[in-house]
Amino acid sequence: MNFRKSRNLMWIGFAVGILIMALGLGYENEKIIGGFMVVGAIVFFAALIQAFIFYTCPHCRYSLMNVRGSVPEHCPKCGKELKEDR
Repeated sequence: MNFRKSRNLMWIGFAVGILIMALGLGYENEKIIGGFMVVGAIVFFAALIQAFIFYTCPHCRYSLMNVRGSVPEHCPKCGKELKEDR
């Protein structure tokens, strides 16, 4: 998986996890609410973990999770251009 797909998957996972947790708030049963919260948290943290593993520079494997803002054009550690593998 390339770093851009990983970043997109991270944001989709965050949104889906939060959506699942929010859907659980519509129920009155405590067990159902708790189930939705657990499943939503698992999806959220799975997206975060995959980003820590795959959202890296393809050249030096430096974690791009340390970079603020959008995807940089060059790796902050090795300085090489970050290109998509197509």
